[in-house]
Amino acid sequence: MRLALTLLLAAGLALPGCASRLALAPGPGAQAVADDPFAATAEVGGLRATVEGRWKGEPPSLGDYVTPVRVTLENRSGAPVRLRYQDFTLTSRNGVTAHALPPFKIQRAGFGGAYAVAPFWPHEHFWLAPPYGPYYPGWALWTGPFAWDYPYYELYFGRWELSLPTRDMLQKAMPEGVLEGGGKATGYLYFQRVQGEPGTEVQFRIHLVDANTEAEIGRLVIPMVVKPAP
Repeated sequence: MRLALTLLLAAGLALPGCASRLALAPGPGAQAVADDPFAATAEVGGLRATVEGRWKGEPPSLGDYVTPVRVTLENRSGAPVRLRYQDFTLTSRNGVTAHALPPFKIQRAGFGGAYAVAPFWPHEHFWLAPPYGPYYPGWALWTGPFAWDYPYYELYFGRWELSLPTRDMLQKAMPEGVLEGGGKATGYLYFQRVQGEPGTEVQFRIHLVDANTEAEIGRLVIPMVVKPAP
């Protein structure tokens, strides 16, 4: 069988249960994390990212539908860094790219159907992007510039299976916003499902942008590889 990576453009095209459950682990050249075979780390421009490519939560079979990645970000750059889903990607060696799926339906006007979640993710010096206010009542909102591409949310939110995301997924998700200098945040990102045999390589990438000036800080890349999930 071919060792090519397929990043499906619609969750409905994935066939849960037809293959062994898979996860992402450090790939060739990645800086591994001690005592965690599924975690890797990298730093650029003062922003350190540590990623773990396995899911711990409900539903246990989440990897059959999407590819969850637990991300910890530490901002040592001294500048506020914008965190936006479309700036996080998984990219195959042949250039096929998938962006993170937005777990909430962000609309141009109104927030029909919005409900508050009880977030369970550690964070310090983090400002929430304004459209997420109805989902996280009482959280401090970012008041500076924050570029939005609403067609992105309209397109990729529609990729979810009808039963997803679960409340547990929402509570553990990393929302969009701004991480101040000295800040730290940990949460899950959910990507369109990665398919491939064990050994298939993929890159986790972040496009880092200064939230005040919108100037590029850098591009962080962590090589990952498909492995059977534990």
